[in-house]
Amino acid sequence: EIEIGEFILVYDPSFDVEADAARPRPAATTIRETLADPFDGERSADLVKTYEQLRLAVDIHRMAASMEGEREMLQVLLDRLMGSVPARRGFVALIGRRGRVVPVARRTPPNEEGVGVSNVVYHHMSKDRRGLLATDTGRSGPWQGKSLSVLCAPIVWRQSFLGFIYLDGPSDQTNFTTDHLRLAGMGGVLIGPVISAFLRAREAKSEALKAAEPVLDEASATEPPKPESSKPPDWKSVEV
Repeated sequence: EIEIGEFILVYDPSFDVEADAARPRPAATTIRETLADPFDGERSADLVKTYEQLRLAVDIHRMAASMEGEREMLQVLLDRLMGSVPARRGFVALIGRRGRVVPVARRTPPNEEGVGVSNVVYHHMSKDRRGLLATDTGRSGPWQGKSLSVLCAPIVWRQSFLGFIYLDGPSDQTNFTTDHLRLAGMGGVLIGPVISAFLRAREAKSEALKAAEPVLDEASATEPPKPESSKPPDWKSVEV
């Protein structure tokens, strides 16, 4: 028997599917029958999608436990997504002070570092807090003036829009699907609370240092106390 959560898989080598077809069967009769050729036929696409989502969730959990900065974490997330989504270029940006877009992770082919997102795509995504598939026009580099397929997914936590994931590629070579969008969106949702925790910790540290500045300035301006005299005390004048 193998116990997985609330389920128990039972291996019965004597079980004959054809001979015992008429008898009542439990949900999982044998390991062989349950797991034989799981990626065969129509089920393969759904199983692959579920596997990709599960693997991404596990990867994000591991990153949260082992990495100490959001830049490193978002770069790994971007590389992970671009390994599953047929994008040519991509970047991850966070929203800084006063709504400024700050790229923190990027992956592009050589000599194609100029990646940008149109205002229309950005405002639509930041307002609705939902990912989107779109078509845009390249503004620089070898794709200037050419049609681009675009995938964007927000990074959110509760009511906060923290940033977004951007992927693109030439329309004649790139075919993003809703499954790709769902995978990227899942990455943005899962990474959101981790990024929020990093940003809150940094902000708290900055505020603590700022609050301590007057005290530190006052301490540095105060003359250090003079060392006490090493002369032995006059015991006659000491009250007991």
